[in-house]
Amino acid sequence: MKKHDKYLYIFYGLQRNAIRYLVNKHTELPKSDYKILRELINSLDLIIRQYEQDKAPFNIRKLKKHISCLKKASDIQVLPNTENDDIRKLATRISIGVIDAFIAYAPLFKYEFILKACLFILKATAIMGLKRAGIFLEEMKEVKNIIARREALLCSNR
Repeated sequence: MKKHDKYLYIFYGLQRNAIRYLVNKHTELPKSDYKILRELINSLDLIIRQYEQDKAPFNIRKLKKHISCLKKASDIQVLPNTENDDIRKLATRISIGVIDAFIAYAPLFKYEFILKACLFILKATAIMGLKRAGIFLEEMKEVKNIIARREALLCSNR
């Protein structure tokens, strides 16, 4: 199974589960949950269409385009405000699927992120080290001044 097919299969499965849930529970759902579920299904439809069109839409160059397209398509939050655990789980699975597909098609992004995090930690450590070194130098100057004053007192007492 190709990488493209794997993620397409995941998105179609999520869409199928969402539609099946909507069909089975449409009479029991409150109007707000029904609307959220419809928006999730529409978002999945858009994700699938874009994914089939571009074959690899989840890369850094095209990320802005797809995010703006999704924002125009629906105003849902990443995790919708609903008490329904099934809808929240579905939204979470959609988010995880999109993130997984993005990382699969932009593996350098993951390594770049890890590298930047390591560089940030090293830089912070170096800055802390420099601050500690500066404090140590200040303490050494103070000790030197104390020793110099003590020697001056000893010399003046002779």
